[in-house]
Amino acid sequence: MTHFLGAAHAQSSLGIGTNDGIAPTTGPFAHVLMWINLRQQEFYRALAGAMKAMREDGSKLWLLIGLSFAYGIFHAAGPGHGKAVISSYMVANEVALKRGIMLSFVSALLQALTAILVMMLAYFVLRGTAISMTDAAWFLEIMSYVFVTLFGAWLLWRKAGPAVLRLFGASPPYSLSAAHAGHSHAGHAHSVHAHSQHSHALRAHAGRDDDAHDHDHGTHNHHHGHGHGGHDHHHNAAGEVCETCGHSHAPDPALLSG
Repeated sequence: MTHFLGAAHAQSSLGIGTNDGIAPTTGPFAHVLMWINLRQQEFYRALAGAMKAMREDGSKLWLLIGLSFAYGIFHAAGPGHGKAVISSYMVANEVALKRGIMLSFVSALLQALTAILVMMLAYFVLRGTAISMTDAAWFLEIMSYVFVTLFGAWLLWRKAGPAVLRLFGASPPYSLSAAHAGHSHAGHAHSVHAHSQHSHALRAHAGRDDDAHDHDHGTHNHHHGHGHGGHDHHHNAAGEVCETCGHSHAPDPALLSG
């Protein structure tokens, strides 16, 4: 276990409490990776020097802020999970470019503020010793892996969970979002039609002139009743779930209006 913890500390991505040795790099882009590694080490040393200078001279704070900002730009240019997540979200939801840029700025700002708050808390609680800060960095990394894994599992279950339940014969929980007013009958429709007012003026019926007459049909409705064979009407109360279709039927607005 001690060997495992030591290996984890040596692999700290934050460069806290670890030496600055360069791991051997191979492959077609070895020289590019080597150059990036060297620049990162230079930034680490510059940041460490700026922090020491700030303790002696408060005006060196701006130097530290400038170096941190430059390092943030340099780090953001490389690949990262944040850019992959935002890009995937934009592609999956067809988000406009303007909104995607805004999401990038907001996520970067929240990430920076979170990192500052966490490291300030760790510094004041642990008094900033190299070993304790390394332990804190390792712990935070492990916890971040756990939270990302749990969040990913939750998102996966939201999308695939109902299909898995149906596959094993279980029904997913009913949702009230499917509630609708009234009900439908498969195979036929209920319709009400009206005959507008019209008149018959001096027309011969069946060739008989003596039966000519005038008459008016006032506006009236024909309600055609019909029987429902093979199914029952069960009117559920508001909020109840229909046993037949699995939906919650809201009351008809016409009934509520009185």
